[in-house]
Order: sequence, then C-alpha cells, then structure tokens
Amino acid sequence: MSDLPDFPAIRTYEVLTRDLGQFRLSIPEDWKVTYGPVVGAKSNGGSYHGNALRVWESDTKQRVMIMDVIQFCDLSVQVQIRAIRPHGSQKWYRASTGVAGEFAWKDPEEVVAGIPDLVDHRPVRPAGYDYAEKEF
Repeated sequence: MSDLPDFPAIRTYEVLTRDLGQFRLSIPEDWKVTYGPVVGAKSNGGSYHGNALRVWESDTKQRVMIMDVIQFCDLSVQVQIRAIRPHGSQKWYRASTGVAGEFAWKDPEEVVAGIPDLVDHRPVRPAGYDYAEKEF
C-alpha cells in the first residue's frame, strides 16, 4: 500500500496567443475546455480581446480564461501533415505543388519547413534529352 496521494490524470494543451506566444497548459483530464469570443468584447473604440480559451473545473467554476487565443491543440491528439520527399533527398518537406517526389503523412517534427532551392524543379524530359544544350 502506497502513502503517495492519488493524482488525477492530466491532459496537456499547446496554446498560441498574440500576447503570450506559445506555451503549454496542463489540466486535470475531467475538466472541461471551451473556446469562443469574449462575451461583451467589441472592437468599436474599446479593447478587443478576440477569442478566449476557458478552463472549467465544473459547470459553474471557471478556473482559467486565456485571452487572444489564436490556436490550441490537445497534445494527446495525433497531428500529421502532408509532406514530400523530393527524389534524391533524405529529408521530408511540407508538401508543395509542382515538385516530384514521394508523398506521405508525417509528424510535424519530421518535416522541414520549406523545400530548399537545390531541389530540381525542371520538368521531366524524355530519355536522351540533353540538358547541356538548353538554358533554364
């Protein structure tokens, strides 16, 4: 028998706001999260706080309200993005149109932001086509 207290299961969110930037917020798993406009917020002459992320312990007990939230994500949710690995490359890049290569769904940590300039964007030519004679 353990003398340690029972801690509730925790859920972690990654949040992006205009003022605070990006941060993580961990809350008990049974708390409720809502997102929407700040009630009474108007842009006519007053301060407008956009959308807020609210954390509720119960239906009537709000514990946190974070203003100017741009986006948030429950980190237990798997997010993947469409990526491309150009022919001859070992790295995955954000998918782009007009680039030949292998497409796949990848975790964001595996993907480089943009396709580098060294990728060959020349159109595919038939076998025997002489690149030395043509200018691009």
